[in-house]
Amino acid sequence: MKKILIFSISLMAFGSMMYSCSPADECKNCEIVTYNTNTNKEISRSSATEYCGASLTAVELQDPIIIGDEKTVYECK
Repeated sequence: MKKILIFSISLMAFGSMMYSCSPADECKNCEIVTYNTNTNKEISRSSATEYCGASLTAVELQDPIIIGDEKTVYECK
């Protein structure tokens, strides 16, 4: 009986850790997009990743990275 109780509590604790965001956090899906600075045409786009809370704020405040003719930015929706 004691083992079942410990297992159940452990399983519930593990399950609650699987959620990346709490319901109160604002979440958005963000993609890393690279543009040509001369033509402003999109060169590449990564698949979307969900960011929430402080992680989302950090991504949204990140400055664009410019290397040569390419500018890479996060775009969040």
